[in-house]
Amino acid sequence: MDRKKAGAVLNLELLGGIAGLVLIICSVAACLDIDNMQGFFVLISGLGVLVNGILAGLKLLRKKYILGTILVFFAAALFVLFILQLLIAERLLG
Repeated sequence: MDRKKAGAVLNLELLGGIAGLVLIICSVAACLDIDNMQGFFVLISGLGVLVNGILAGLKLLRKKYILGTILVFFAAALFVLFILQLLIAERLLG
């Protein structure tokens, strides 16, 4: 792997690690704060889209096209779920 590609992979891995850490923190916060749980779960769903998108990008950069494509479809499905949760949460709050 050349330097430019290795740098891109490292950046994606770092972003995925930070998103995963925030995902864990939000999961714990959702369990501790029952009143605001719906908001945390919308945020968790959005972070899941981010993490799956990063995993898909890493697989595609490493030329694992079949697995990368499968992860892209999972990320797209989670994105649709995220949008639906946003709409439902907006309807409940408004």
